[in-house]
Amino acid sequence: MPVSTNAKTKLKRCVFVGPTLTGTKLDGRIKRFGPAQLGSIYLAARSGYKVIGLIDGIFGNIPNVWHKEILYALDHGCVVCGSSSIGALRAAELHAYGMHGIGLCYRLYRAGVITDDDEVAVLHGDATTNYAHFSEPLVNARFSLRKLRRHAFLSPDQEQEAVTRFKALHFSLRTFAEYKRIVISAFGADEGNRIQTLFQSHYRDLKREDAGQLMRYVLSSPAARPGSAVFLRTSSWRHQFEEFEGELKPLQ
Repeated sequence: MPVSTNAKTKLKRCVFVGPTLTGTKLDGRIKRFGPAQLGSIYLAARSGYKVIGLIDGIFGNIPNVWHKEILYALDHGCVVCGSSSIGALRAAELHAYGMHGIGLCYRLYRAGVITDDDEVAVLHGDATTNYAHFSEPLVNARFSLRKLRRHAFLSPDQEQEAVTRFKALHFSLRTFAEYKRIVISAFGADEGNRIQTLFQSHYRDLKREDAGQLMRYVLSSPAARPGSAVFLRTSSWRHQFEEFEGELKPLQ
C-alpha cells in the first residue's frame, strides 16, 4: 500500500552532520544534530526519529557510531541512510542489512575503491565554530586530481604521485597549503604551481554533493521496510547500551 503524503509528513526526521555542510541551512522539517558518536543512532531511534541520516561522525579519541546501534534502529522500524563520511562507510558495511547508502563516496566504499576511514576524515571545530573544517578530505583531492588527468592537465604518473603523497599525510594536515608544498616538492616550482592552481580551480567537493543527495532522501523517504537481519540483544549490547544508557552523551 502506498504511503500517504500526510503519513510521510508526520515522520520524525533527523540528520547527523557537521563539517560536510558547514554554513548550510537545513530544511526545518529535519532536526539537525552534530557529528554522531557512540550511542547517537541508538538514542535517535529511542527518541522516536523514524528517518535518520548519518553524514558526519567524530574521528579521534571519542568512540564512533557502532554498527550494532544502526542494526537496532533498522530493527525498530527506522530508515537509516548514510553518505559522504562515516555515513558512507557504515552504509557500505551494512547495506546487506537494510542501511541505505547514497552518493559517490558510498559507492566507492562499497566497491572497495577506497577502504580507509581517513579518506573522508577532516580536522574540524566544535559546535561553537559551526563545525568549521580546517583540512580537506582525501577523497575530494583524489577525484579532483582524476578530473585534471581526464582533462589532460596532468599525466597518470603525476596523478598517482600526488595521491600517494597526499595519502601519506595525516588527515589533519591535508590542507591546500600542504598540498601545494607537496606538488612543488614533487614536480618543481613551475609545474607544481601550475598543478596547484588547476587543482583548486577544478576542486570537486564530493562529500558535500553526496550530503545534498542525502538531505533530499531524508525529506522524501517513507516509513521503513523491514531489514534483512534480526537484531540480537547480546550481552555486549546490553552492557554497552541498555545498562548504561544514562551515560551516553545526549543528542545535541
